[in-house]
Amino acid sequence: MGEFDPIAILAALERHKTAYVLIGDLAGALHGTDLIARRVEIVPSLKPENLDRLERALTDLGITDPKAIEQMRQKRELTVTTRHGELDLAPEPASSAGYQDLRRAAERQPLGRGLRPAVASAPDLVRTVTGAHDPALATRLRRVIELERSIAPQM
Repeated sequence: MGEFDPIAILAALERHKTAYVLIGDLAGALHGTDLIARRVEIVPSLKPENLDRLERALTDLGITDPKAIEQMRQKRELTVTTRHGELDLAPEPASSAGYQDLRRAAERQPLGRGLRPAVASAPDLVRTVTGAHDPALATRLRRVIELERSIAPQM
């Protein structure tokens, strides 16, 4: 595994038109928390055609284990190590019903190089990390939400 490059991981997913929502520390950082992401965490759509696209993206990232997609079909979480760092695949993160649930409030955020991944909303991230017992991220995200609410009336 080389140096962590979340842009390269997300670019592979986008190249293969994989439907997913970004969650975890990277999504929290994009919302303004002070966390440092060490992996990319996504919730992929579990539709068969999307799992085929995800499988092609994983192959592009150097993952050739056929069990990976089978685990997704069984709604089991999986962490894979790509050439560009770790990628967590969470079909149904804690306190959520998965992709369809999270994509409703997700917003596309520009990251550069033409990438605009769907990022889970701050309230949805709070819900998933609270269910996953990640109090540090939940606390930081709640602060971000409070700041956004305090600034919103002034805009």
